[in-house]
Amino acid sequence: MNQQNIRIFMAVVENGSIAEAARVLHYTHPRVSESIRQLESELGVQLLLRGRGIRKVELTPEGQRFIPVAMQWVMADQQIRQYIQDEKEPTFRLNASSTELQYSVPPIVRRMMKEIPELRVRLLSITKEKVMESLDRQEFDAAFWTGNPFEDSRMVWVPFHQQEQCVLCPADTTLPDRVLKTSELDPHYEVRYSKISPTDPIDPTKWRRENFPIRMEPRVRVANLMAVCDYLDDRRCWSIVPLSVAKWSMERHPGELTIRYLESSPPVRCCWILTRKSYRDTPTFQCFLRCCDAYLDATPYLQKTLVL
Repeated sequence: MNQQNIRIFMAVVENGSIAEAARVLHYTHPRVSESIRQLESELGVQLLLRGRGIRKVELTPEGQRFIPVAMQWVMADQQIRQYIQDEKEPTFRLNASSTELQYSVPPIVRRMMKEIPELRVRLLSITKEKVMESLDRQEFDAAFWTGNPFEDSRMVWVPFHQQEQCVLCPADTTLPDRVLKTSELDPHYEVRYSKISPTDPIDPTKWRRENFPIRMEPRVRVANLMAVCDYLDDRRCWSIVPLSVAKWSMERHPGELTIRYLESSPPVRCCWILTRKSYRDTPTFQCFLRCCDAYLDATPYLQKTLVL
């Protein structure tokens, strides 16, 4: 069966008409129509209704039933093409948060490309909610995961590192230069990283509920950890961040920021490396693990949990 004809059929369905599919594909209208006729001939059924006055796609019952089959066919073709490409030229696809893409991924990737000069790397930032689905569809090879792992027989969880959290504040902060109690932090001046919906200003974490019983909207709420340092513009401002983010921020703004620690700190942040079982023993993934190990050796404020 002609794979190109199936792709053209799906383009017609997705774009709503033969004319629009032809425009998107940069084909002529007769070329698209002929491809549909060839596909119908191969299948022995009519997929589209045709006639005067029909401008948008109208599928026959057989056409409706063929759509999921065509989608599987297209996906299989993409995986075959990807396999052929990877065999010619090794490719490593890594998913990480926007924060990790800025401070931890670059040194790891640079080291990988020195070890495998012909390696091609693709960096993605798929939301945590869709990571498992995307990994199962083989859309990427490995991911960094912050939080608790869960049971899935298809996946492998590799401990990466742990890090404590601290208070990041301006260098001329009004906070005393010692270990702090949470009661000394004024919630009016907090710069908080949070992915909570704007319609729900309450932070649900157990640690915050226990240490900040008065529920109050922070001075600034940011969706990217790396942006916290940009809003510490008042001596009374502060933010609770992972130690790696604090160090990165201090390097970005030399002499402008400092760190304080808490008596009752938030739980340590645990980071894992997630991959498919079928990919775990590949040379590229083992190279990735070695480069992660070297990165941790050069980053003393991250507590290594990776064991090669």
